[in-house]
Order: sequence, then C-alpha cells, then structure tokens
Amino acid sequence: MMNNILRLFVMLVCITSTSINATVIARDLSHAPTFGLLDYSNNYRDAFSSSSDSAQIYQKGIDAIPAALIDDTLSNPLDDLGIITSSNTVPFFGIVDTTNPNNPSGDIEASWLFNIDGFKQLLFSIDIAAMGDFESSDFFSWHYQIDNLGWQSLMTSSTDEQSSNSYQLESNKVINLNDPLSTNGRLLSNNFSAFTKSISGTGSILALKLNAVTNGGSEAIAFQQLLISGESITDISEPNQWPIIMLALGLLAYRQKLR
Repeated sequence: MMNNILRLFVMLVCITSTSINATVIARDLSHAPTFGLLDYSNNYRDAFSSSSDSAQIYQKGIDAIPAALIDDTLSNPLDDLGIITSSNTVPFFGIVDTTNPNNPSGDIEASWLFNIDGFKQLLFSIDIAAMGDFESSDFFSWHYQIDNLGWQSLMTSSTDEQSSNSYQLESNKVINLNDPLSTNGRLLSNNFSAFTKSISGTGSILALKLNAVTNGGSEAIAFQQLLISGESITDISEPNQWPIIMLALGLLAYRQKLR
C-alpha cells in the first residue's frame, strides 16, 4: 500500500508541473511604453511631398495623418474610408500610396531591432488593419533575423481579386469594396485583428523588417501592438504545490489510521 502511495506521489509531482508562461520581452506601437527596442530605422519618414501619402509611424492627436487612414465618420457623414477611429490614440505604422513621384518604385522598408538576450520560444504578434480596393501589386511583408543569420519570412499579404469585403466604420456605416487584402488566409478589415507567428532560434538581437508597396490614395494599411514574447532560458518548470500538499495530508491520515 505504501509503495502505491509513493508511486502516486511521484506521478503527481510530474503531471502537476507548470510550464513557465511566455512574457512580453519587447514592445512598440502600443498603448504602453515602448521597451526592449534597440533601434528603429525608416528612410521614408516625411519623405513624400503629398500629405496623402505615407509610410511611417503616426499618433492621433499629435501628428498630421493622411485622410485615408482616419475614420472620421462620426463627425463627417460623407467619409467612407478609414481605420483609426476617434478614440484610437495608440501609435501605429500607416501606409498609403507608397508609389508616388517621390518614390516611383513604390518600395518602402522600415526596421526594428529588439533585445532578446536570454529568451527562447519567441513569438511575434501584431495587430493589422487594411481597407481599400487593392491591386494585385499591393502587398506588405514582415521578415525577421536573429544576430544577422539571414532573413526568414513571418507573413506576406496578397490581394484577393475574386472577392469583396464589407467594412464597418465607426458610425456603423458599411462600405463594400472589391479586391480586399489578406494575410495568413484571413481577410483584413478596417478593424484591427491580432496575428501571431513563432520565431525560430535564440540569440541576442532580433531584427524585424516591414516591406510594402501600394499604389492608390484610397488604400490604407495600418499596424499596431507590435509585441515580442518569450520564455527565459534559465527558467525551469515548477511543481503545483496544492496536489502535493493534499497527498501529504492523505499520507498523514493513512498513518494515523494504521496506529
């Protein structure tokens, strides 16, 4: 009987161990303060002469933002395009009409460097929104590399030219547009949705790069809540104490019964 109880004790220790949960180790474009960011680079900040074109970080109430990115339907019933609502004051990376006289190729790129030293099981997370009648040449992509060991793909968008999408603006007005943008098999809307992807490998510095091309002033893409999560390399699983305590009490009761 005692041997069976000891076996049960060992099993409980094993099966009640709890893994260390992933924690946010770096953050940008968020309602909370940026941290873990070593460097941010964007040669296209304020690079376009037209106020309608963009490829940079904005914040509502602080920056002059292209109209295609702003949902003004509460104050302007004629507005029929936008992503950032009246209450959204979180910093975001906004993209509109990157193919313009200042940038004939349309290609833009922005990059982030984050400190990931001491962490494993990395996870990339970002909120994405898009609205417009996109062309097949319009796209965005995210790539990563760790310690300059080569770029790996995280996600790439595509235009579904055989489909349409309904976009609900802040005033509840619904706009139907052809040729929506999608990524990871999901249609994007003007309401932000979270996307996550695992990042393979460990190291000291994680580099992210965003590339995009758009050609049209009525097509908008935005990114918010860029998060990197991970588990500490030095953390180990810890047992859940309550089943062990209950078993110990049971053992004491059993011993008392034998006396």
